[in-house]
Formats: sequence, structure tokens, C-alpha cells
Amino acid sequence: MNTTIEILEILQNHPFTILFKIKIPGPGYCTVWGDPHYITFDKARYDFQGECEYTVVDKCDNRTDIEDFTISGINRKNQPSAGVSLMREVTLHYKQHKYNLGQDGQIAYDGVTITPPLLTSDGVYITISGQYTILLTNFSLVLRWDNKHTLETELPFDYMNSVCGLCGDFNGEANNDISLKSDGSNVSFVRLSQSSITCFVQI
Repeated sequence: MNTTIEILEILQNHPFTILFKIKIPGPGYCTVWGDPHYITFDKARYDFQGECEYTVVDKCDNRTDIEDFTISGINRKNQPSAGVSLMREVTLHYKQHKYNLGQDGQIAYDGVTITPPLLTSDGVYITISGQYTILLTNFSLVLRWDNKHTLETELPFDYMNSVCGLCGDFNGEANNDISLKSDGSNVSFVRLSQSSITCFVQI
């Protein structure tokens, strides 16, 4: 953990009064919107095109002190002749369950359509706030979905250097977010291994 601790000695009515000021890194934010544009956890910006299901965020190491999960997104065109695609669905894969956020507020839990609010035994909570569907977990992962094509992912700092996918590796360095594989090798396309469809798209 890259926690910086500043110790400030404050002598107020007693010579041994010490105040500890702790600076803890905040969460990372990744945003996907439009056709589609990406801002990674490390603030790299790029565009990514294609019609398939892709890994947005995945836990990519063997750590056991943090939860395993995958966020996938499905990109589709408005019509076959369209030149660009949009993110149309988002799915959280967690503890052998699937939480799907679709168009116009459609929400499914393991393939069954539900009406929020929903609270599961695994600590996943889904609710509606204004135009957004909000998915929260008990390990502080938060998804904000506008029910159209914009997704904001909030990831706690515990996951720094432990994720991969279209949102990058969350290591504080924007210039290596094109390296989407956990072994650090540079790749120019992305595939979601869970998908039954093998799809490669040039970045």
C-alpha cells in the first residue's frame, strides 16, 4: 500500500500531544462513453471500436486478499451500416453470478429480469438514482450506468497493480495502459476469454 503518513507535532496544553495526519490514496475512476471513448484509471484517453463483448476490468493477479471479479461490456452498432459502435450492456461477473445492466433500465440477475432495489447475499446492491443505475459491492467497487452508453467504474485503491482490461492496469502510469495483458506485454487488440465468440479489434 503506497500510504503516505505525515506526522505533525502539535503542542497544545501538553508537550506530548501528537496528531497523525494520514493521506490514503483515493479510488480509481474509469469512464466509457460515446462511440466508445475511454479514460482509464490512470487517465489515459483513447477510442476503441468493434462489435463484441470485451473485458472492461478484470482482476489479473493471484492475490487472495482482494475479491475476484470481471466487468465485461458489449459493444453494438445502432445499425449495420453505422460506422461506430456504442457500449450497450455491462455485466459484473462475481462469485459465479452475473449482474447485467442493459438499455433503458433493464436489469438482470443470473438471467432473470429484476426491479431494483436488489440486495444479494454476496453484498451486491443495485438501485436507481436519477437517470443512472448504480451497482455497489461490499468491497467498494461501484458501477454507474446511464442506461444508454456511459459507464463509470469506481475501483478502490486496494486494486492498484492488480487489474487489466480496457480500463488499464491502475498502476499510476498512463503510458502503459495499452498493455492490457497481465504479463505486461504490449498488445494491439483485446479479447474477452469468457465469451463464446472470439473477437479481436484493432485499437
